[in-house]
Amino acid sequence: FYEIRYSGRPAAFLRGFRALYLGVFFNVMIMATVTLAAIKIAGVLLGVDRYTTVLAASTITVVYSATSGLWGVVVTDLLLFGLAMAGSIAAAYYAV
Repeated sequence: FYEIRYSGRPAAFLRGFRALYLGVFFNVMIMATVTLAAIKIAGVLLGVDRYTTVLAASTITVVYSATSGLWGVVVTDLLLFGLAMAGSIAAAYYAV
């Protein structure tokens, strides 16, 4: 979109800045918040410390991603989406 609407050096700078901001900073922040949520949930439910939680979650993620490839990741995301939608619908039902 930016290539069509804007041109020249300012547009090139804007594209580079957005790529760095969204590609690095934003993704790091998202990964950090997801990891923090996993640490807090594992700490409350399982009584596991944060280093063990991060190591276990990272190992599980790397193993299933490496063994199943892209197709396995897509199937896993589809199953997790269904679980999240069911939980959201149940929470909305009980909230009302």
